[in-house]
Amino acid sequence: MLDHEHDFMKRITLILVFVFGLPLLAMAQIVCPGQLPAAQFYVEAQPESPVQIRRFSAGLVLNPKEPGHYQNIRITFYFENQSAKRVKHIIWDNPSPDEDEYGSGGISSRGLFPGESERYENIFHTQHGPPIVFRLTEVAFTDGTKWKAGRYNKAKVLQTRPFCVVPEKWPDIQPKRTVRASGWSTPIIADRVRKTIDTETIIIDGVKIQTKLHEIERERLDLIESCPPDPILRLDPNRNFDFDVEKYESFEVEGRPFAYQIRYEFVDEAGQYEIGAGSASLYVDHDGSGKFALECGENTTPTIPKWVRELSTKR
Repeated sequence: MLDHEHDFMKRITLILVFVFGLPLLAMAQIVCPGQLPAAQFYVEAQPESPVQIRRFSAGLVLNPKEPGHYQNIRITFYFENQSAKRVKHIIWDNPSPDEDEYGSGGISSRGLFPGESERYENIFHTQHGPPIVFRLTEVAFTDGTKWKAGRYNKAKVLQTRPFCVVPEKWPDIQPKRTVRASGWSTPIIADRVRKTIDTETIIIDGVKIQTKLHEIERERLDLIESCPPDPILRLDPNRNFDFDVEKYESFEVEGRPFAYQIRYEFVDEAGQYEIGAGSASLYVDHDGSGKFALECGENTTPTIPKWVRELSTKR
């Protein structure tokens, strides 16, 4: 073969590789390594969405009290409101569900303030089947407006890097701390605050109150000295619990906090897993000393102490 014919054939080969080979490479699905190649999860990139799915993870559940749960996969991620408006509800979907699995989509009606995050968890009772995709389909705001997702492109999503299943790590729980019922001036968990959000101004008993939401790195506490649990939770009195905390709220007048509300999730102490029940405790500075004490009752908002009312009238 002449040299110019040889060069011509090389050029033709390169063109064929470029035209046909690269698109095939681009369409190749990335597969998770290890023992669970089928258990892989995707989050559709939706940069135009006002809410984003962040901090996604998939872990084999560790629960020594229930050996069968070693075959379960715990999905954890956070909805983060990146808009300047308050979210009313979020709808998400799994457009490619496993035929042997319940749908992974749902609706979250927990309103999110601008900048606020909310954790979501789900347990999958299978390790096999097609890839599972998470995507947002609708975000509704308290002002009546809505954002809706565009057309779903499965092939494009499956070209992105999946979230692979890994053995779940035991939480760092030593030493676990305790939130006391009284005698403190700052919540013990305040040293883990990662974000503080000015949420809203509310009126309580005629007094204008500024509320703030404090998001912390999740901490597992040994004990929260709290009011008797709500009977509706039907908690076993002989069962011991730890407590997961990710948020607490402050109530302020003239920049001075007079109450805190700490939200927490019950964690089975023996198995170290959340049981799906939560509550909140309210702490109030009743005398202006800067010391807070637990306030029990049916109120979800604090009572207004005399010193707070007086402070609000000194403007």
